Amino acid sequence: MIQEFIYQYAVYRAMVKSGHDELSNTLIQGFLENNLRGECTENRVERMNSFSSVLSGLYCWDKHKRQGMKIGMAVEETIEVCPRSEVAIRKNFKIADAAIEKARERFSVNCAFKVGEFRAR
Repeated sequence: MIQEFIYQYAVYRAMVKSGHDELSNTLIQGFLENNLRGECTENRVERMNSFSSVLSGLYCWDKHKRQGMKIGMAVEETIEVCPRSEVAIRKNFKIADAAIEKARERFSVNCAFKVGEFRAR
């Protein structure tokens, strides 16, 4: 219960200080590590602002794998949404692809779609 209070206080403090408060970040990270520990820790995000790298990789992966875009086009579209270099987007895509493949193998998830089969409606 006290851990939840500390987490809520840290989130409040981060919002008040525009997210640039080292103490808040440390308290939040501590809560996440101690209370949400498990198999997800292997995909831990080290810095609070590094979510954009993970999201850009997932966005590019989705465009390429699920929507069937050619990788070059998926990278270009990702750059429009999340301004990064092409090299960074391709790196983030490879990291996301490897993590998804590892999870798929680990949980024996069979992909219900083929490249180009899924289309947004």
